[in-house]
Amino acid sequence: MSTKFFKTAMKFALLCGAVMALESGVIVSDAYAKTFNRSTSAKGFKGKTAKADHKVSGAKGTGYKRESNVTGPNGKTGKKTVDGKWNKENKTLDRNVTGYNGKEHSTQTKADKENKTFTTTSSNGGSKTTSFDNGTKTTSYTNKNGKTGTKTTSASYDQETKTLTTTRNATGPNGQTGTKTSQSTYDPETKSVKRNVTGYNGNERSSTSTYDQESKTVNTEYSNGGKRSATYEPGKKTTTYTNPDGETATKETTWQKIND
Repeated sequence: MSTKFFKTAMKFALLCGAVMALESGVIVSDAYAKTFNRSTSAKGFKGKTAKADHKVSGAKGTGYKRESNVTGPNGKTGKKTVDGKWNKENKTLDRNVTGYNGKEHSTQTKADKENKTFTTTSSNGGSKTTSFDNGTKTTSYTNKNGKTGTKTTSASYDQETKTLTTTRNATGPNGQTGTKTSQSTYDPETKSVKRNVTGYNGNERSSTSTYDQESKTVNTEYSNGGKRSATYEPGKKTTTYTNPDGETATKETTWQKIND
């Protein structure tokens, strides 16, 4: 089911007039989520629409249930359910999942606080281990066929130039390697963030983002001629994309917390 335009083109943070983007990664368990509903509707560049509704319920530190219902751009529908239980004694998050295709599988994620490591094993034979060390995040994957891959992300921040540099090195299951680098620099005078990226394929691109505090809107212009505008309201985010050909796409996300 293709809903790629649900994904944003770029991630950055503007907070209190400074960029504090920690792209080294943070693991947050759904087991600690508040009970809430979230809905996303999108309209693509060619006019096709898609929608996703998510309902999450649960108690802090015990477990949660999540139900996702999606309608793709071709009218196809799907449902995914997740039943997660947090085992405080063993420090594991156990999940039973029924996917959009109706297939079931289970996973177990164990947290090792001392070594800052999270290890997930799946009933399909796959596994993933993620560790954090001094601003570096390393993830190792093993798929159900026994092939492995790794990805290392490191980040550093230059206080003087207000530049965040992130480097990602990846090795695929067939031995392919690649490096992706990005530099995000904050300009306090224009209150803008300029980002330069060199992708895994060696292609370069850049963008400039500005924040309008009065309208609570982040506007981004890309080096390929595209644009993105995201407006924030209580419980709502509206995003408009414009591609280099001048075509527009929109995405609206709303969320509602049910309890404290």
